[in-house]
Amino acid sequence: MSVGPRAAAAAALALLAAGGALSESSPRPPTAREPGPAQGAAERAFARAEQLQRAVREAPPSERRAAQLAAAAAFRAVREAPDASAEWAARAALEAAELLLAARDPAAARDELVRATRAEVPALWRCRAWSQLGALERRAERWTEALAAFVRAARVDGAPAALREEAACAAARAHFELGELDAGRRLLREVAEDSRNVFTRIRAYDAWAASYVRARDLEAAAGVLELCRAATRELAFEETPRGERVRHALERMRVIGALERAVAARRAAR
Repeated sequence: MSVGPRAAAAAALALLAAGGALSESSPRPPTAREPGPAQGAAERAFARAEQLQRAVREAPPSERRAAQLAAAAAFRAVREAPDASAEWAARAALEAAELLLAARDPAAARDELVRATRAEVPALWRCRAWSQLGALERRAERWTEALAAFVRAARVDGAPAALREEAACAAARAHFELGELDAGRRLLREVAEDSRNVFTRIRAYDAWAASYVRARDLEAAAGVLELCRAATRELAFEETPRGERVRHALERMRVIGALERAVAARRAAR
């Protein structure tokens, strides 16, 4: 990166004051197509479990938890099928974990997710399992455990880049919660600079800049915002549907409003 966050700050803050800021919200990156294992006993067992899973939505509230546990048990049974591969077992474990969480049994859900992180599990499902494990720990505000899981997800070789980058951004948030600002910013900077998905890059720049706003370093925040604009300027000027989406994503960056409010508060305090 030839320009640092602070180097671009003066111009960016001036533009902010003039009302020329941009903002974020972009579509989630598309998930990878899921592999389709050969038909067999495991697949039939998985299909039966899915039927029970769909039935959960129709169950009356008084019976919903029992229906969730029954569907989770059916998914757990998939791994007992004679042809159950590591992939089928992992897919079933992920579904069972979701149902167990809904049934308010996070300990059992954690056990299922840990099963799906085993080395023999294909990269796609292992990455998802680590990410879901991180999300489970994050809900419990167990930030050290959440960080470890998200980092593992981000490092799964062979997993789709979109999943690994999403996990890296989640790991950055965990770093921030633990007070490890520099480590979190490094992760976001890597995603912002290296991702092939422009919308992922914009989200990473957004979170990176926002970390400076929270630290009341408005010059650094404005500098990161300007870096984002510079890095996406060529795409944003395209007169194409993608160019329009990029412009929209830039205009909806959440850090913009936060930075504008912080600039106004600073001026009012003088």
